[in-house]
Amino acid sequence: MRWICPYSPLLENTEGLFYQVEGPDTAGFDEWWTFNQPHDLGEVIRNEPPRTDESRAKPHRIIAFVNNYFAPDSSGGDPKNVLSEMFWSQLETHQPESYISDGSQVVTFVSRNRQLFHVVHSLFTSDSVSGCENAAG
Repeated sequence: MRWICPYSPLLENTEGLFYQVEGPDTAGFDEWWTFNQPHDLGEVIRNEPPRTDESRAKPHRIIAFVNNYFAPDSSGGDPKNVLSEMFWSQLETHQPESYISDGSQVVTFVSRNRQLFHVVHSLFTSDSVSGCENAAG
């Protein structure tokens, strides 16, 4: 673990996942970056405002987006959408296969793997999941 950014070896199942440590009824604010090979994300920016030019996500420093309430849509150019711009820039820098965050009210899933994305999307939009909105358009 490096500055609250734990790393794990390749997981073959969910048993090794560090998830919902506060209990199933409490938001865990968990965030995962998945890669097909080892990758160093660096440290999480803490105790400083991440929206300043000096603190923006750079190699070896990342912003934990699960702690922010925003929609990571790709409608670039909107000056009010600074977090979205920072989110996509950070993903472009690190090139994860998938990004998953589980906040208090929203789950964000982004993946380069189209097949995996469609499987996850279909699970979240099925009748077995209540309260989900179709964000894939």
